[in-house]
Amino acid sequence: MQVRGLPFRGFSVSSLFLQYLLIRALHETSRLPIQQEFAQTLQSGLKLGHSQAICVGMGKILVLYHSKDGATAQMAELVAEGARSIDGMEVSCKSIAEATRLDVVACDGLALGSPTHMGGIAWEMKKFWDVEMANDWGHIDGKIGCAFSSQGGWGGGAELTCQALLNMMMNYGMLTFGVTDYVAHQFTLHYGATVAGQPRTEREQDAPRRLGQRLAEWVAVYVDGRRAEHPLTSGRKRFPWSD
Repeated sequence: MQVRGLPFRGFSVSSLFLQYLLIRALHETSRLPIQQEFAQTLQSGLKLGHSQAICVGMGKILVLYHSKDGATAQMAELVAEGARSIDGMEVSCKSIAEATRLDVVACDGLALGSPTHMGGIAWEMKKFWDVEMANDWGHIDGKIGCAFSSQGGWGGGAELTCQALLNMMMNYGMLTFGVTDYVAHQFTLHYGATVAGQPRTEREQDAPRRLGQRLAEWVAVYVDGRRAEHPLTSGRKRFPWSD
């Protein structure tokens, strides 16, 4: 939401009262209408205490992928599904054939996916960043990023591809992360979600879902200021052997 060019996203209660007074002043001097829902959010936020934060706005997540035979596209949809499991997220899922640089510029969190070709990133994905995004280098720092990849068989190099995707995002100044969770016994996604072929089994589908969920959690915490979504304190299950 914006009031005369003033952005409202995630802000602490310590500044909330000043924001509220400013809006009231604009309202009184110019008869600017105040949306009832927003006014109620402000007023209820003042009652929460100085240690909590109010989120006004919605984190934007982009799942960006290239797919040759459809396996990575299926993973991308699962990543998006996981991201949507966290309330308050605006999630879009696009292939590099339909996405533009503006999609990347507009997002807060980016899940980047590519099939593994000869142990590395598909050339189509590399070209997107070398050409389409070239002029945005140095201007999109601070976005939160993660990676996923499909491979022809287990041991086919998908984790190498994930690390290459993470390296590329870090080169653009993004903040990348790994996932300590296990979605099944002996099945994790420390460097990103990986599958062999299409994600058919439950654990193969849960890995990209968990990746999307974790991306949305970090966007909620660090972009929208919703610390209750932190995976260490949210109460969501992270390991198959936990209650």
